Amino acid sequence: MTKFIEVMDTSLRDGQQSHGMKYTQQEKLEISRHLLEKVKVDRIEVASALTSQGEFNALVAIMRWAHSCGREKQIEVLGFVDGGKSVEWIAQAGCKVINLLAKGSEQHCRVQLKLSPQEHIERIEHAISLARGLGLDVNVYLEDWSNGVENSWDYLRTLCQALSRMPIDRVMLCDTLGIMNPFKTGRHVTNTVKLMLGKKIDIHMHNDYGNATWDTIAAVYTGYVNGVHVTVNGLGERTGNADLAQVVVAIHDHTDYKTRVDELELRPVSRLVSMFSGRSIPANAPIIGKVFSSGCGVHSDGNRKGGIYQSRLTHERFGANFITALSSQSGQASLKDCLERDLGITSLTDDQIRQLRKRVADLNDGGKRLGIGDLLVLVSELANEPNRIVLSVEDGSISTRSSLGKKACVIAVLKFKGNEVHFEAEGSGGFDAFMNGLRLWAKTVDLKIPELIEYQVNIPPGGKTDALTFADITWKRPEEDGEEFQTIGTDSDQVMAAIRSAIQAVNVCNQNFSS
Repeated sequence: MTKFIEVMDTSLRDGQQSHGMKYTQQEKLEISRHLLEKVKVDRIEVASALTSQGEFNALVAIMRWAHSCGREKQIEVLGFVDGGKSVEWIAQAGCKVINLLAKGSEQHCRVQLKLSPQEHIERIEHAISLARGLGLDVNVYLEDWSNGVENSWDYLRTLCQALSRMPIDRVMLCDTLGIMNPFKTGRHVTNTVKLMLGKKIDIHMHNDYGNATWDTIAAVYTGYVNGVHVTVNGLGERTGNADLAQVVVAIHDHTDYKTRVDELELRPVSRLVSMFSGRSIPANAPIIGKVFSSGCGVHSDGNRKGGIYQSRLTHERFGANFITALSSQSGQASLKDCLERDLGITSLTDDQIRQLRKRVADLNDGGKRLGIGDLLVLVSELANEPNRIVLSVEDGSISTRSSLGKKACVIAVLKFKGNEVHFEAEGSGGFDAFMNGLRLWAKTVDLKIPELIEYQVNIPPGGKTDALTFADITWKRPEEDGEEFQTIGTDSDQVMAAIRSAIQAVNVCNQNFSS
């Protein structure tokens, strides 16, 4: 029989405590729906009580949607032991579950609240009574539990024994400052849970030492934990919380438990939250980053011969695309993989592949970052097949103009199949104006334009105003169910770097174009 661990996502509460973070009401609603309907997490925590009118309005909107589809018990809100103010705020918003914040260490109780342990317990009991009276289900957070379990055990034991007698559903053990490690976590969870047998237990880990995922898994290993707390992309205060994707996949692959999460939705929700939060996904982030790749010729050769450099973490499993990292480290096997998979090119001879590898290595040694658009240009030159490149800015010109409070304008002169073409357009910025003009002109010649999925500009550190800028753009091929691919444009001007990347993408999608 499959044993399940509940997943509670707190991206919209704890995740929003990241520096400079704020979601709009519509964004919070969209993320809530995506997490519950598509990702299929079990519960979400979406707000803290008494924060602002905007947070209250967003909570009301989320609860209105939740009531319409029977998900009201899957929405939770953080509340405080404050004489009933939080309870009333949460109930007025239509929420049915309060996560009551109690102090899990004696230091927090005496220093911050200036209460004796018994006074705190009495106030917790009063808050629970008020919440239950208004029809709320109650869970209790033990804030700073990790300090309490190590430095004030007698206090924690008394508190847990009192909670075991109260009408609450679950107790949430918090490593508030991220100080745990996997060697301690399991022992501390076991000792704490034995004081509250019969209550459901959640684990809530922070990542200050980089241990959040494996602290969470260590807690799951004990067999006492019913639920884990996570955030999308590991967002949260300071270094963040346990990461949704990492925790879910680790549970599936390294424990006897499963979750109800759909792994194919981990990357889409990561991208959605990244877009709304303005926080880029690190390229090397496990599961959600640009990690399904190979830049080593030895690895590519081994995979072509028998998949010997593959683990259970395959790109197919998570609906990702495999990327060949083109560099001086790329071997002939790597280039063959990239040519066949990304460009559909199988006609090069072994000698041409060797020449291509040398050209790639020379360019990379000279400081150039390479993508498949660059590789296509090299192939067209090496194989003397200029018809593979349909659009070029070389021998043309791009002029952009923008002023404060007005739309940007672009005047473009490009080479299309060797002939000069012109277009002008406006947009919210220079690159947007170029893409608007490109799309309109492309319709006149039936040229396929890929869909822009993700756009990232990288400016090297150091403060040099003339430094080369790299525009790393992810596109989706225009065909139905088209795969994603990436191009890298390089220029000292940010807009031109993006335009070069876009022109590469057009060429990738229109090889041997004929109208």
